[in-house]
Amino acid sequence: MTRLSKFGNIWVQGTGTDDTNPDQKEQKKMKFYGSLDNRFEENRMYCDEIKVGTGMTEYLYSDRHAYEVVKVNDQTNVFVREYDHIKNGEAYSNDWKLVSNENNPVIELKLRNGVWYRVANITKELWIENGKKFCPNNHEAGYDYCRAMSGLTQKQKEKVDNGGSVKSYKKFGNVSFGVAEYYYDYEI
Repeated sequence: MTRLSKFGNIWVQGTGTDDTNPDQKEQKKMKFYGSLDNRFEENRMYCDEIKVGTGMTEYLYSDRHAYEVVKVNDQTNVFVREYDHIKNGEAYSNDWKLVSNENNPVIELKLRNGVWYRVANITKELWIENGKKFCPNNHEAGYDYCRAMSGLTQKQKEKVDNGGSVKSYKKFGNVSFGVAEYYYDYEI
């Protein structure tokens, strides 16, 4: 049975329950946080295929970040770089000019089970470098902290300790390809 549910002033069609059975709970299929516009726009393809130069938008709580595709291995493995954004209008307007900047870091993304993940190569040098940032006065403690917080298995940690590298996957966010939009929800 399908039923309508009211959230504030918005009615949403969801998977309903049998009203005669009080043990059943209504299931909601839609996420309600942040901007409703972002929830409707995320995870869409606005292009037939992902190519170098294609725009990409990352949808956050209510903000949006704009990226450009700089390399495509296949339709499930791409490299993106965030655009610089320059205020194009007056204060409190969300009119932005997007500018490509080759100095911005390139991020590798991998599509797994319908979700885009950021790919990182974890190395001993990376742990040492990040450890210096966390504990500038005690690099060994910083290294131990990075090692502990990496989320790797013991076997993977040993591989990195011995000079190897391990790929790490972290959920990137909800994205759409074929459009690059920047939106910032708060301005001083």
